[in-house]
Amino acid sequence: MSILFFPILVSLFSLVFTYFLVRKINQAPSDLGKEAEISQAIKEGAVAYLKREYKMLALVALFLSLILGVFMKNFSIVSGFLLGAIFSATVGYVGMMVSTKTNLKVINAAKKGLGESLDLSFKGGSVTGFLVAGLGLFLVSVFYSLTKNL
Repeated sequence: MSILFFPILVSLFSLVFTYFLVRKINQAPSDLGKEAEISQAIKEGAVAYLKREYKMLALVALFLSLILGVFMKNFSIVSGFLLGAIFSATVGYVGMMVSTKTNLKVINAAKKGLGESLDLSFKGGSVTGFLVAGLGLFLVSVFYSLTKNL
């Protein structure tokens, strides 16, 4: 059994744990009127921001990958860079969507008490952290196992 099995297993565990955190957040009630409208506007603004940011980042990433390809002349370096950029963008997008959804649910939970709202907000913030760790470790482990003999 390869030593790479352990980090891949840990990263998958992190991703599965993240999935259950998101499910738990989605199950929390968010039956608010005006707050839901404000939350929707915040979400639309966040999506617009990410679209604009990711367009620019995609151009920079493509430019840098071209430079890496010309100077390094190594396809695995370029593909690793691009995959890292894609995974990073994925984490940013998912984290932003979960955060905007969690905010509304935390408002509703705060009506029941500080403990419940703090618990829910902590879960919402943890999603991005576990995604960064899980996807990062997964990508590095799988990419290394695929390219270690090149």
